[in-house]
Amino acid sequence: MSSTLTSSSQLNLSIPALSRVAGDSTPSTPLDSPSFKPNTPPPFLPAAEVSIPAIIAALSGVPSLKDDPTVTVDDLELPEDLDFASPVSVLLREGTRRAHVQAEHSAGAAALLSGRLELEDYVRWMAVLWRVYDSLELALAEYSTHPVLAAFYDPSLLSRANPIAKDILYLLTILPPFASKDVDLSSSSIPSAEPFPPFPLPPFLLDLWTSPPPALTTYLSHIKSLSSSSSTAPGLLAHAYVRYLGDLSGGQVIGARIKRAYGLEGQDGTAFYRFDEGSAGQGEIKAETKKRMGEIKDWFRRGMDEGVGEDKALKARLVKEANLAFALNTHLFSLIRPPSDSSALVTLDSTSGSLVAADVFKRPEYAGLRYFEIRELERQRKLRDEPVVPNTWRERIERFLFFVLAAGFGLLVSRYAPVIVQKVMGPQ
Repeated sequence: MSSTLTSSSQLNLSIPALSRVAGDSTPSTPLDSPSFKPNTPPPFLPAAEVSIPAIIAALSGVPSLKDDPTVTVDDLELPEDLDFASPVSVLLREGTRRAHVQAEHSAGAAALLSGRLELEDYVRWMAVLWRVYDSLELALAEYSTHPVLAAFYDPSLLSRANPIAKDILYLLTILPPFASKDVDLSSSSIPSAEPFPPFPLPPFLLDLWTSPPPALTTYLSHIKSLSSSSSTAPGLLAHAYVRYLGDLSGGQVIGARIKRAYGLEGQDGTAFYRFDEGSAGQGEIKAETKKRMGEIKDWFRRGMDEGVGEDKALKARLVKEANLAFALNTHLFSLIRPPSDSSALVTLDSTSGSLVAADVFKRPEYAGLRYFEIRELERQRKLRDEPVVPNTWRERIERFLFFVLAAGFGLLVSRYAPVIVQKVMGPQ
């Protein structure tokens, strides 16, 4: 088996396919693939309507299922022409070949891949991923000895929650102080059942814990339901497949672009994308790193094949679960706010707090430029067009007199306040 995956195998998104965005009214075009019937991307659900029944209804093309609370992944139809004598790694690749299409139509994914996502929103996206990985990896740890899961369980190699937290901690330091100010969690309304993160929670991240969006809560709840018993735990394999192999494939491309987009030096801020500490390449991914990623993916596939064996019923269920996992991840992309839709601003300088408005990305002269390049050009333009006006002599004198008066008042208070207090209080 090849050590690399096609772009349709995991969340390995390609830039050319991102010309359409969510909300585009252009009819979907049938795809040359033996996957879903009808063979078109399922509708992208409105944010408030995301739920397991609604996603399954969309995938299956049966709208009535969205109102049925008893619907499960078993209600999905299997893609056609699958040979269940094949290893599960092959079936998952073939059975989810078109499940990534909707992600390619996401404006949020396009912003992430193009490097034009605002830094604050990128940190928010990383916090979303931390919540997903924290939940998934706790579940995998609970069933680490399960016969289906044990062969590919290696948290020292695969774990992503800790690297994500490390990235967030660093990225918060390059945001302006007012944006990264931590919230007092003791007085916050975070439910006690929610896991407290190992990084500060500035205001723009807090709602991911206090009132998380349906796309996130649906995903987390589903992972929790899979981990509720040993009979449902094998379904975690499908989610590990979609997430980890996606990170090992397209995630490596995204990581390189994120590094360039935000002008990140060394390995700071990109630990999430590294599965090998020796893979710190500048710009393009090094050939040896690609080889190492391929070796990890091959090991992961062998582990899946060993754990599932020849159980055809389990293979069928895992193909369905993997398609659901892709749909859940697709709706996570809706949480990414593209620059044109974001109320946040782009960071200019971590010390001055100067910011670039999101609409600067629309300027023709910035077409094709990356985030940090636009940031630097905007800084230079601001210095050129809005020079600092020196204080007049009158302003300087007024400021000096104000300082003298304030200092004099302070001296008077420090000298006479004890005497006045003693007279008022009387002898003790």
